[in-house]
Amino acid sequence: MRVLQVVGALNRGGAERWLRSALPIAIQDGFQWDFLVHGTEIGAYEEDVRSLGANVVHIVEHRWTPGYRRSLAHELRTRKYDVVHSHLAFFSGYVLQIAAECNVPVRIAHAHSTHDDRDNSLTRRSYRILMRTLSERYSTRRIACTRQAGCYLFGSGWGSADGDEVLYCGIELAPFRAVADSAKLRRDLNLPDAAVVLGHVGRFFPPKNHSFLIRVAAELMKSDPAIHLLLLGEGPLRPQIENLSQALGLQGRVHFPGNRADVPIILRHLVDVMVFPSLNEGLPLALLEAQAAGVPSVVAATVTKDVVVIPELMQFLDLEAPLSDWTQAIRLMLTRRSFDRQVSLRVFEKSAFSLQQSTSLLKDIYLGR
Repeated sequence: MRVLQVVGALNRGGAERWLRSALPIAIQDGFQWDFLVHGTEIGAYEEDVRSLGANVVHIVEHRWTPGYRRSLAHELRTRKYDVVHSHLAFFSGYVLQIAAECNVPVRIAHAHSTHDDRDNSLTRRSYRILMRTLSERYSTRRIACTRQAGCYLFGSGWGSADGDEVLYCGIELAPFRAVADSAKLRRDLNLPDAAVVLGHVGRFFPPKNHSFLIRVAAELMKSDPAIHLLLLGEGPLRPQIENLSQALGLQGRVHFPGNRADVPIILRHLVDVMVFPSLNEGLPLALLEAQAAGVPSVVAATVTKDVVVIPELMQFLDLEAPLSDWTQAIRLMLTRRSFDRQVSLRVFEKSAFSLQQSTSLLKDIYLGR
């Protein structure tokens, strides 16, 4: 069965990370996955997925040009895909319309977010209505990482039609069992031996709310010289956040190691508390990974509660709450860093968030079960 995964780019976003992890299982189960990406950027996962046998096709034409339609239709007709699985939010409607015209039998729109970062102009609102209409008409399945994401992307009636389904993105658990030299890892990341490490994993984009996180850390650092903040990820706002940390006098205590392939190891062996003040999220895999590593998290109340697997490790707070409430919650969570990591892994193995479970459900969707 040939499946085309349609994404923006093969970078380290949550959906892309899930697809990269699931790819070897899909291949073992007899599926051929290919990836269609937009633009010329060579994403962080592109070499990996090619080495596993997946084709990666770049469409460079603007999405609303006749050239885009021709390029996508040519790809679909040439390779004769059985499934087109689009992860492009609202634009999935247009992709699946083209797939239907090319007689692709299984056409899936997948909701991963609860927010549109674009403006709320009349033009944008009209676009959303049109794309929802196309998704409803041309998709054979509409799936979502959470119910909230499904209702946001497809409308409040989502969930009532055949083919509407929640599919949690799972995480690979093997990396959380890896042995690491914690002292060497600290040296690599310029963390003092006695540092108490607050962590965050996410792109430097507005929804992640890094500026709030910096202010919370600054408050903690005033009274605790051991506190350090580790910000894993890349993105266009990174220079702005670096400047803010310098303006607050946090040089040497806020660390920007960029994208890392060893996030599970860092979480398990270094991070004491995850701080996650996002303005909005679909299903943040970083919080699933934190729980799998036994790391407690202080999280904005805007984040879906579907992400809770181990309640003892999760504390939700309103973003309008005083900074003192956030610092107090973090101090409390520091007392829970000794949570049994083997227990956390066993919980995840039996949950809907294991990679094997989510990939098995995805296989059933592709096969029409």
